[in-house]
Amino acid sequence: MGTLLLLVCFILFGCKSKYISKAEAQELVLNDSHRDRDSVVFTQIELDRKKWIYEIEFTADGTYEYEYQVDAKKWEIIIDDDIIIYSRKDAIEIAVVDAGYTVDEVEVLSTEQDKKSWETYYEIEFIGSWDYKYEYEISANDWRIISSEKLIIKN
Repeated sequence: MGTLLLLVCFILFGCKSKYISKAEAQELVLNDSHRDRDSVVFTQIELDRKKWIYEIEFTADGTYEYEYQVDAKKWEIIIDDDIIIYSRKDAIEIAVVDAGYTVDEVEVLSTEQDKKSWETYYEIEFIGSWDYKYEYEISANDWRIISSEKLIIKN
């Protein structure tokens, strides 16, 4: 009898269950981001059962990163953050030009992508033609130089 009443509630009144499911939360954020399931890769879907909030992250087209918080009780998005992730090559060029070189004039030692809080960034190290080593942190979200350091190489 209880199942029948629940079914009637869904059909007649569009009633929702008490909490949004993981699949329903995914559909909610996909609709909000105007993406379809085939064009994205979900990298995180976690439910905080104390707060009943889903933390959902996904990427699309290798260029965009989305981060959402979904209230599982209210069936609504709390935070949506869509971020353009620029390429490693772009970040290297930004750092090198800022140091006064062209890409052909430097030796890139390392590039790593990392994340602090909600910001993705690149750590870039390279040697310039005048015996200096440079270390940069470049935001992958907006190309902003977060930090830079110029060090003398001792021979």
